[in-house]
Amino acid sequence: MTVSTTDSVEEYVSGGPAFPIPYRFLQDSDIEVVLVRQNGESETLVLGTQYTLTGAGSQDGGTLTSTYAASVLATPGATLSISRVMTAVQPTDLRNQGRYFAETHENVFDRLTMLIQQGFSWLSRALVRPIGKNYYDAEGRQIKNLADPTDAQDATTMAWVGDFFANIQGPINNSNNVFYQYPDGSPHVVQDLSSTTGADGIGYGSGSVGDVLDGLDGRFAAMSAEIDADIVAYNNGFVSPRGGNLSTAVKAALTTLGSVGRSGIYSTPIGFNTRFGPLWLRKDGSGNADLISNLDKYKPAGAFATPDNYTALGLKAYFVSTSGSDAAAGTTWATALRTVAAATQKADVDVIFVAGGKGANYFAAQHHGTYAGARSIAIHAIGGRVRFISGPTANAAPTWNATGVAGVYKQGSTDASITGVVSLDYTDELGNPLTLLPASDVNGVGAVPGSWFRSATELFISLPDGSQPSSNTYFYYSAPMRVTGGNKAFYARGIDYVGGNAGAFSARNGNGNTIIFMEDCGFCGQASGDGFQIKNLGLAIAVRCRASRNANDGFNYHGPDDTTPYVDPHFLEYMCLGAFNRAVGTGNGSTAHELVRGIRINCHYYGNAGPGVADVNDAQTYNVGCTSRDNGPNVNAFGFVVSADSATSGGAVMFVDGCVSDGNAGEDIRSQNGAKLYYRDVWSGRDRISVDGTSSAAQFG
Repeated sequence: MTVSTTDSVEEYVSGGPAFPIPYRFLQDSDIEVVLVRQNGESETLVLGTQYTLTGAGSQDGGTLTSTYAASVLATPGATLSISRVMTAVQPTDLRNQGRYFAETHENVFDRLTMLIQQGFSWLSRALVRPIGKNYYDAEGRQIKNLADPTDAQDATTMAWVGDFFANIQGPINNSNNVFYQYPDGSPHVVQDLSSTTGADGIGYGSGSVGDVLDGLDGRFAAMSAEIDADIVAYNNGFVSPRGGNLSTAVKAALTTLGSVGRSGIYSTPIGFNTRFGPLWLRKDGSGNADLISNLDKYKPAGAFATPDNYTALGLKAYFVSTSGSDAAAGTTWATALRTVAAATQKADVDVIFVAGGKGANYFAAQHHGTYAGARSIAIHAIGGRVRFISGPTANAAPTWNATGVAGVYKQGSTDASITGVVSLDYTDELGNPLTLLPASDVNGVGAVPGSWFRSATELFISLPDGSQPSSNTYFYYSAPMRVTGGNKAFYARGIDYVGGNAGAFSARNGNGNTIIFMEDCGFCGQASGDGFQIKNLGLAIAVRCRASRNANDGFNYHGPDDTTPYVDPHFLEYMCLGAFNRAVGTGNGSTAHELVRGIRINCHYYGNAGPGVADVNDAQTYNVGCTSRDNGPNVNAFGFVVSADSATSGGAVMFVDGCVSDGNAGEDIRSQNGAKLYYRDVWSGRDRISVDGTSSAAQFG
């Protein structure tokens, strides 16, 4: 036999009681099983008592069966490690002039190869010095069991540092005798500053320091109100509400406010108004913009909850797991619900914890579907990412059969509702689950690895490497994963939305008080629409989100479809990715329509069949530190484009600040059809700003 894999360790965070071992082992005693519990305690399991093995000597590996381990893994946070650990001896005795058995020699070589793999496995867990570096890299892990330091350059332990400071003696005496000289020259100690006359010590009148700070706070509020009034005056012709025109100095300050230099603190441009108010940023020397303004005020209370602190926060939490039951209470992992939808229907729900990781796939009626409830809620993936898939609950794929086309496999299917196929064994270019591309026929499936096609009676697919699909390959339907209704906030973190209806995730028909906040989420595989689709609500925020392989746009923002109340969304994309969205010429990375207002910060849009960023109608956006590249091949696949409704409307406005655009089939930066473009510190591969005869483009300060 051979040793056909390089693996010698397999880890599980869920599943069981049967755990596949994908590598070969010669005998049961070569397997070591370690269970790490949620509290970090580890336990080496005993063969025959806590687990059994089958498959010793088999080329394809074997199976470990342990109901004990499965019961622990049922609660997220535990890990089961199955390792091949062999005694480093060579037990085979080959005699001179004895018979030659190829299998015996192969077993000797196989054992040596396995021992080499075992050594590399141990080495990969060691503390190592990176090549060319003069330090050891712990890769973010703890180093335990250090001895106390004895020499000046020794590493210290937390206990030693604590003892050192606790035992400080002498003149310092734990800060009680630190000398401090008041402005009048009189001697004091630092503690005098906290007295009722401490303000004397900082040279600011009498009373306590707290009294002085309270007074300053009031003066600052009054000054802020005056500045706000001056800004309004600036936007209305420099007429000050405090009488007369603003001074030249104030005009100049307001004109340049929002640009304090390449490495300074600045805000969104004056005159660019959104429901967020001014957002403050800090630009570094490379042009990236760090968001200083705190977004926490837009999150519901459940966004700050964890399984450990929700009770202290006064919140009601429900737990969901693929091994749960909707007949259970849902108030702990041990009594987890089976479906997210069941948790959202609880009258007192504030936060939902969903068990994530391997196998955390929630299909139709198991994810949240259309959430129309009145409560503000938060949904957290715990223990790994969670996948919401708009496919049928009973979606266990049968055996995929080979066809006459290399790399193409099929199964019988007359299900006309299928709109897409996803393989959870792969990820796409952005790290989302791999949704296969639609093909026009079975030959197209063979020509484009990673695609699918359904005839009247059969479903054909190919994977990127031409391998046979596993049971982690699922088809899905057009079914909503959506939020509707007003006066609430919806928050989700760590969830990949696959499929959906109109949007992989969509929210619509809210009001000005509706807030959607998505963090570290993915939106992919929408068959006829967008990845992240927002309509008719107050605020939409996406932080570190990814939208890929959707039929139309990655991120899409619209006003309502003739519904009331009429609310155009205001949005913020921060450190988001929009790539490989498919509609030729119109499959954008991100786009805003109607009277939408939006801000994009440090985002990356590439590989789309339409523009990277396209804002149309009367939309207005501020784009800072963003990159749009390699969109195409259609000539309308611009990098950044702003386009008004008509040459005379002039409603569409785009600010492009510190952005990069290159390698696009269309112009890198384009203003057309009566739109207004403002730019500064941009870089274009074509070294130009493109403007048609009815539009404008100008630098802003």
